[in-house]
Amino acid sequence: MRRKRGDYPQLVNDLVINTLLHLYMECSDTRRFVPLHQRNAIVMRYLKSLLKKAAYKETRKDIKALIYAGQKGDKLEEQLWRLKSLVNNYGNDVEKFYGFLNLIESTLAIYSELFKENTAVVSNRVYLLADHIDNGFDDNGRQVAPIALSVNSSKWKQIPALAEEHGHFYIEILDSDESKANLYVHPAAMKRAVHKEHEKECD
Repeated sequence: MRRKRGDYPQLVNDLVINTLLHLYMECSDTRRFVPLHQRNAIVMRYLKSLLKKAAYKETRKDIKALIYAGQKGDKLEEQLWRLKSLVNNYGNDVEKFYGFLNLIESTLAIYSELFKENTAVVSNRVYLLADHIDNGFDDNGRQVAPIALSVNSSKWKQIPALAEEHGHFYIEILDSDESKANLYVHPAAMKRAVHKEHEKECD
């Protein structure tokens, strides 16, 4: 079946999300921080494997451009999110959540990782709980519960403003001190609903 021209943004969106998920799954298998050159290598290997697949025929030009950028030493993860922003009207809450984590990383140099039983806590990290990720979204990728973030950085105070900038989430501060904080990430729609309810009570 031939695709419509309007399907192209969705194809690009699928390419970006599948590539980022592959990268993050690969990175989660190691306990160490994965530096730029290794992250680029993971992305490039994955992209090269897509070039001969019929499902990616219409995005081969984009794939080749990304591979070329990686060969020059550009940060492919950042390039992927920039490409994603071009098709921002597509995608669900899961994708937007990972976009928010990427915004935290690119702006504050605070890297995210899943917290496991034997995880050694280090500075400048956002730790996520696997069960919050598993249970925070429904089968359609819609956020149905708050996602806990444990931020081990004094820069945590800037995260609520980043959430406002991102536009899809708001931050609830559970507890904090100067060097760390435990936060909840809620859908922005929930905050708007609370404000409307408060306005009704005040009338």
